[in-house]
Amino acid sequence: MATLAIGNGSQINPFLIQTPADFEAVWHHSENYYYELTTDLDMDGRYLSQNDNGGSFHLDGKGYKIINMTCGNYWHFWGSGDIRNIEFYIVSGLTTGLHQTCYNGAVLQNVRVHWQHSSEVYLSRDWPQGQPFYQNVVLSGLATLKHIANQGGFDASGCYVAMNRDPNNNDGVLISDIYDPAEYVNLDPALWNLTSGSVPSLIPQTGDYSRYTHVLGSTLVDGSPVPRTVRAVTMQRHELIAQLDSAGDGSFELITSPYTDGILVYAFDEYGSLLKTDTAYGIGAITHPQTPNGYRYICIQAGTTDITLPTKPWPTDQLASGTAIFEAHKLRQPILHGPVTPKRILG
Repeated sequence: MATLAIGNGSQINPFLIQTPADFEAVWHHSENYYYELTTDLDMDGRYLSQNDNGGSFHLDGKGYKIINMTCGNYWHFWGSGDIRNIEFYIVSGLTTGLHQTCYNGAVLQNVRVHWQHSSEVYLSRDWPQGQPFYQNVVLSGLATLKHIANQGGFDASGCYVAMNRDPNNNDGVLISDIYDPAEYVNLDPALWNLTSGSVPSLIPQTGDYSRYTHVLGSTLVDGSPVPRTVRAVTMQRHELIAQLDSAGDGSFELITSPYTDGILVYAFDEYGSLLKTDTAYGIGAITHPQTPNGYRYICIQAGTTDITLPTKPWPTDQLASGTAIFEAHKLRQPILHGPVTPKRILG
């Protein structure tokens, strides 16, 4: 699955697609999440093929364009999800140029697909899982549309065919003058640019990104940067919002979406768990003695601890137990900040 840096994939807080790499990751690996495009993307010939995960992909393109796409033999839109308010510009197909989109009951709504190369294309196949639903889909370009459905047929009246269509089929609404906006009778002028003299294109919509927030900072000890664990929690119930380890220079970015009001942020040293006998420890594992001594112990040599616990008091430089070696680190005072008002990431 593809989880992106901004958002959580829910319907009210979708992941934001900001780069070609984001889009490629979503297309090939994602399911059961909501996504939103924030800008036009130039794929620079990146190859996008089918994804057989069969999940539900929910993408709102906000009227933006995906340009310079390269596709293979089959190009699946998605399983039973939906794609809305987006334009695709396909520059080439690596094999036959057959493009297959939208199966398993998927939805395409307010979408333009433009082929910039000569090819014979199929728009969809009807699978037993459910027929796709098309509404206000504009097909244009240099390709020839063979047909919109090749297994049983379905209602394709929501497709405007502003390109060559094979004379042996009558799928979709064939546009006689592709530059006449009057022929695209159901397109919403609030979403589509219907200027005479051009094929209709979507109007980019400004997204509400006020709920996408973060807290930036640095963890310092006596004025010097030190990596520490940083956690953001809610003011009232101290419910966890985000947690991470700051970088080597102490810097951190906590993604706090969708919180916009005051929260609590604190930095502390991870204390680990009690040391266990006859247990394998990997490098970086953290432990401490049953009786606190002001230190935590970080594994620097992977191994298995002895069958008995180390004798007290534990050393404050290195602790050896069995084949594992731990380095002692003095615990530093936790630091709490609040209320902290997260800042908007975009806009």
